[in-house]
Amino acid sequence: QSRWFLTPIMRIISVLGLLSASYVSVRSRDLTSDEHLVIGAHEVEIKGPPLDNVDTEMIAEKLGSSCISNTSFKDSVKNTCTWYDEYPHDRCPYADVFENGGYTAKTMCCGCGGGTKEDNFEGAYYIRSKASDTDTYLSITNDVKFTSSKTSSNMIKIEYLSEIGEKYAVKDYYNNKRKLSIYDGRVETYGGTLSDYEIFEIAKWTGHFIEAEYTFMNDRNGKGTKQYLAIARDGETAVIANSDNDNARFYLEKIESDESNEVAIKNPVDIN
Repeated sequence: QSRWFLTPIMRIISVLGLLSASYVSVRSRDLTSDEHLVIGAHEVEIKGPPLDNVDTEMIAEKLGSSCISNTSFKDSVKNTCTWYDEYPHDRCPYADVFENGGYTAKTMCCGCGGGTKEDNFEGAYYIRSKASDTDTYLSITNDVKFTSSKTSSNMIKIEYLSEIGEKYAVKDYYNNKRKLSIYDGRVETYGGTLSDYEIFEIAKWTGHFIEAEYTFMNDRNGKGTKQYLAIARDGETAVIANSDNDNARFYLEKIESDESNEVAIKNPVDIN
């Protein structure tokens, strides 16, 4: 029986098998319709999904966000996510055809709706402790402590340090100079120029919880170790933890601009 009676995917694999032993990459102008594509000098007839099956709104949302494509992914003809992300509308419909080891561009590349979304935490928050029996919120207005109230003194500004990359400064909302700092084995506030001691990584805890938990880690403290912001057993004092245990995990409650103005009016704070 002729191989041309096989399924469309088997047909494309068969044609690829007849090509040179060196890999063949599909180029930017090659995908012209859902009926055929050209691989090098070879035109291959396939019956792929129609182009209008691509969820263009979802792709636009992915590409407009901080989505990260998998940089190690290569499909069966060695195309990477860079290739797919360049012209997703033309190329992503053929992602399944070039599946490689169970992986396709649809799950690995942002342009095809895959990849991973990288959170950017910049904004205003109440930072609530996971470990406390009652709702307890971080405050860095004067010193670093946790209080049971939710007032303007508990409003925290998280600033994204784009020049460093995926690092943050944690500041008092109303005093941009006052920053959270881990220095010489203690947690404190610092009003000087930003230094390594005030630079944090914010990471989502990897467990499966109803409410996401986050850690604040500093690895530039001169100790050569990862040190985490944590709450002491007294439920009030900020301390350092050497691991991301329960005391070092927090909930982030986003503050919208209207809410921040209302809180400021009800609870004025001295920023001098």
